[in-house]
Amino acid sequence: MELPQNWAVFTVDRSHRIVEANDAFRRFYERHFGLRPRVGESVMEGLSAPQRMRLAERFAAAEAEGGFTVEENYYRDAERSRFVAHYCPVFDAERKVRGFRIFLEDVTERRELEGELERTKEALEESYRMRETVFSVLGHDLRGPISQINALVYLMRDRPDFLDPQRIRNYADDLEQAGEVLTQALENLLQWARIHRGPLSARASMFVADKVIRESINSLRVDIGKKQLHVGFNEGEPVTVETDRLMLAFVVRNLLANAVKFTPKNGTVEVEQHYDDSGYRLAVKDSGTGIPAARLDTLIGKETVDSTPGTEGERGMGLGLRVCQLFAERMGGRLEFESEEGKGTTVTLLLPQSVAAGP
Repeated sequence: MELPQNWAVFTVDRSHRIVEANDAFRRFYERHFGLRPRVGESVMEGLSAPQRMRLAERFAAAEAEGGFTVEENYYRDAERSRFVAHYCPVFDAERKVRGFRIFLEDVTERRELEGELERTKEALEESYRMRETVFSVLGHDLRGPISQINALVYLMRDRPDFLDPQRIRNYADDLEQAGEVLTQALENLLQWARIHRGPLSARASMFVADKVIRESINSLRVDIGKKQLHVGFNEGEPVTVETDRLMLAFVVRNLLANAVKFTPKNGTVEVEQHYDDSGYRLAVKDSGTGIPAARLDTLIGKETVDSTPGTEGERGMGLGLRVCQLFAERMGGRLEFESEEGKGTTVTLLLPQSVAAGP
């Protein structure tokens, strides 16, 4: 069988003296050991004690097992080469081992290509999972206002007698709010699709975080009003951050939506932000039902959507947590959760100083 030209091949006798060697082996030996092997010389000559011991163990394994294959790393000037080495016993006419033939296949380039393919595959899978999660959350955001519009259309068409002037004004406010939510959600989707083609990564820009927080609170004012919640925001000196605005808006909106859903009537939701040398902190704290410890463990890092009714039967908790965590990671930060059943939950977004520009 004809071997590829880049395979290094050499044969040694029982005393480890080189019987034959091809040019590829000579180049390999000189490159990685700084030695020029010659026929008749010991292949052990010039090697360090650990190298001699390892090679002797390879020969012993090949004799005991009738052949031995291993992948080995060799270093030269901090550059790593990877070889698959086949150690094969050579027999005499009486089937006694009289030496060994070694085939060295350089697989450095192949392993690098395999590693690159694996990284590309993982990136594509992560991108696909991210998109599926984002679309799931967007579907959740859109379903509420669309259902609200459908209900109002039904009243106008089938129950016009029910719509006195005051109700019309109230419903007009609801329609306006539903339209604003739909417009904002669709705009976010279009912007996200436009700037995040390919593997998903954060696209940093500098902006005032306070505005994103106020917009998120305003987008939930109907739900907040229905529950008569007190929503506070410690608006001190404006804080400027340099990160992905759409990702931050997504996280803030979903954390606030969950806080509203799981806080009973007349409860409180507090939004706090803080910047110091460690970076930017944004915390959403509610006086809601809290999360049992066992369930909190299953929610953190979970990829599937987990729908649990809110205090008024709202769908929620779990729909946005996964995408919030992934977006936090893309922005270079993380989410932290604190919750006590019956007392409330605090979710904190932490961004490092490198993306927090400060006041």
